[in-house]
Amino acid sequence: MATEVIKTIKPSGGDYISLNAFEAGEQRDLTAVDEIAIAECYSMSDTTSVAINGWTTDSTRFIKITTPLTERHDGKWNTGKYRIEINGTDGIVNYEDYVTIEGLQIEITASSVNNLEGLVILGGNINNKTTVDKTIIRGVISGTSTLCSGIRAQDGDAIIDITNSVIYGFNTNLNYGIRCQGNIHNVFNSVVAGCTWGINGESAVTITNCAVFNNNDDVVGTFTLTYSAGDDVDFATGTGNVQWLSGSIDWNTNFTNYATGDFSVKDSAANIYNAGVDLSGSGVTDDIIGTSRPQSAVYDIGAFELAAPPSVTGGGPRGLFGIGQMGLR
Repeated sequence: MATEVIKTIKPSGGDYISLNAFEAGEQRDLTAVDEIAIAECYSMSDTTSVAINGWTTDSTRFIKITTPLTERHDGKWNTGKYRIEINGTDGIVNYEDYVTIEGLQIEITASSVNNLEGLVILGGNINNKTTVDKTIIRGVISGTSTLCSGIRAQDGDAIIDITNSVIYGFNTNLNYGIRCQGNIHNVFNSVVAGCTWGINGESAVTITNCAVFNNNDDVVGTFTLTYSAGDDVDFATGTGNVQWLSGSIDWNTNFTNYATGDFSVKDSAANIYNAGVDLSGSGVTDDIIGTSRPQSAVYDIGAFELAAPPSVTGGGPRGLFGIGQMGLR
């Protein structure tokens, strides 16, 4: 079994002061040394763009960029936790195969600048897999900025899984939440909102258990759309989809406060509650903040799973009121 080599990214006292410095300092052939390279990112604003390039990896010797739970966002943008904040250029450009990105926050500011991405996935070898999980990417887009994306997946050979993630704010002119240009793309239990194009399938993309709404066009191109919710015509058909007709549903009846970037499920009366499908077979077993999803049962649509309240035991007054009977999982 490959040895995990963990390096910390901290403003002080760690192994590196930026993710870019980690990439430059640790770059190597992981297959030759039988190692997994882990970048563990701690609370800070990381303002240096990073290109992941020059490594050798495989399915058991790979790169993982992650945050410890104590340093990770709580499902919405959190300036007290680790975040990549980039102005005028890309956030992360990944040229490598077998890379996992987990628990990050990436913000891209573009003022009349074109073709900027929060995350670009390029890769190289056939059938490699890149995973983006529990990640928030938001755009601060202004002026004439065009063709910017939260995620641009361009690897022609890779399997790319985007799960439990939130992408929003790529809205001015012609910009994308997720732009799929490569081989096999899966977007599972994620939220894409407030963009020109929500999810753009320039190559085929499978969209399941996703909330894609408040975009000029929610889903475009070649896609398979099931058990998802949105407010354009594509959600009127397909297995398990929920169409939110204009003016018929207030999004805040589904999300705690979508206008401020809080896409947690509001309560058990939400249309997205219990409206998804079990994706444990595809590796989705929890949500953006680690709440378990109910295997062999229905999932909530979106990046969050509505958590069950604590169970109440005993026959006292609390038992009479039955907190556990509120209808929440």
